[in-house]
Amino acid sequence: YQLVATQGQMVLNGSPFTIKVVNPTAVKLSGPGVKSSNQQHQTEHLHFTEQLQWVVDFTSAGFTASDFNATVSGEEGYSENLEVTEIDTYHASITFAPAKCGPYILRVLAGGLDIQNSPVNISLQDIGKQESRPNSLIGIMGKPVTVTFGTKQPHKGPVTIEIEGP
Repeated sequence: YQLVATQGQMVLNGSPFTIKVVNPTAVKLSGPGVKSSNQQHQTEHLHFTEQLQWVVDFTSAGFTASDFNATVSGEEGYSENLEVTEIDTYHASITFAPAKCGPYILRVLAGGLDIQNSPVNISLQDIGKQESRPNSLIGIMGKPVTVTFGTKQPHKGPVTIEIEGP
């Protein structure tokens, strides 16, 4: 848009001004842990991997790929290293190589505002290295049964237990 500012019949110095209208809610984010807008604050539990990657699409938002900011913060609230790569004018990728298991928050801002589906809450777990012993327990009706789970690497995350039987 062009804005022409006048005082009386005189055009003010610097006028016309160009106004770029943008829509941060039209920016699309895809990748691990991204939920629909009504589920966005739920935590997604993911397997620990060497790297995670998201794609940001600015096609219908009025932004270009150089007009946004992304951060990942870990459990202690510290910013983690990530790589932002401009794919083309309207697309960028965000790559994060986590150093350890645990909870992380990805925030993507355009125009200083969270885009749709941001922040993304993820919890990285090294599921492949968990073990449980014994496989069979004897329980007494009305009494609690203690089950101990051990892992080869320390990390935080939920343990799911399913009970089947009569």
